[in-house]
Amino acid sequence: ADPALTQEDRELVAEHLRNRWGLNPEKQPSPEPEHERRTRFEEYAGRLRARFGQNQRLALVERMWTVAFSDGAIGRHEERLMHLAGELLDIGKEDLVEVRTRLQVLPPS
Repeated sequence: ADPALTQEDRELVAEHLRNRWGLNPEKQPSPEPEHERRTRFEEYAGRLRARFGQNQRLALVERMWTVAFSDGAIGRHEERLMHLAGELLDIGKEDLVEVRTRLQVLPPS
């Protein structure tokens, strides 16, 4: 969701997620209509909800916020994506905001 990410950055993030969460590296299909894309995301999220507990899903969201903050700012697309991810992973809005607020005030490492 961050236009500042290079293709190399995107591939690195994708590789990390595949390795960390045991996701299948199958080749991605061509772009789909929005309804089909959302349905696919819901299916993936359903698998994650079934396989991982609330604390693990919250840890995933925290890592996603960390990546989003890596360039020092959160764009509106990143914000929207994070709220969608929280919704799909059944993370409460309060938890999502708490993680965002906590990470936003941490000094850069």
